[in-house]
Amino acid sequence: FVVNGEGLVAWIGHPMELDEPLSQIIEGKWDLAGEVKRIADEKAAQKKIKVLDDKLKSLLAKFNDDGEPAELLTALEEAETEIPQAAVSFRTLRFHVLTHVKDRIDDAIKFANEFLDSDLGKEPRNLDNLAWIIVNPDRETKAEPKLLKLALKIAAKADELAEGENPSVMDTLAKAYFDNGDFSNAVKTQTRLIEFVEGTSRAVDPQLKKRLSQYKRALANSESKSKDSKDKDAPKPPKK
Repeated sequence: FVVNGEGLVAWIGHPMELDEPLSQIIEGKWDLAGEVKRIADEKAAQKKIKVLDDKLKSLLAKFNDDGEPAELLTALEEAETEIPQAAVSFRTLRFHVLTHVKDRIDDAIKFANEFLDSDLGKEPRNLDNLAWIIVNPDRETKAEPKLLKLALKIAAKADELAEGENPSVMDTLAKAYFDNGDFSNAVKTQTRLIEFVEGTSRAVDPQLKKRLSQYKRALANSESKSKDSKDKDAPKPPKK
């Protein structure tokens, strides 16, 4: 915080944001009334966020227990209206809920396509989070084929927006290829990821190579089955 020449606290914030207000306080140009209002508004917003957070946690726990999404989805829509700056978080959670309700899969697909067409869909990280909800290996049950195709579409778009340089997106895209049965592209994408993060802190993540081994095994098994099928279907030479 900064105290002005009258002994009043004129500014509160992060030290990295101090330069501009400090110069104005020294020059006597600082809008103290405006700063008081900003702090009051910020505190009110924080209080509102806390109330909403408690409500959403309670409804999420209820949804996890009974599988009924209506109340939670309504609350998330209302929360986005009240706190629009947190829209991406609320929409991501709405998508998570829709993808885990069997009779709402079509709604989830529609929701994702609208998300892709919005401004939020221009940020690779946002799309990565959506796709990972579907292909997350910790998901209790494997997603339906329609959702898996959607995940691949979203992850591919995220990789395009990131110009192939976002490790998290690459990891998600490789998993999406794998879950859709495209083991060759899963191996290629995971290999690209491992080469990209070489020499960085991400390189020590054991899951990266573990997944690559999983994809390679699946590809080898697929190629072996394909070869056996071709050999079986090949015409046999006539007996003498």
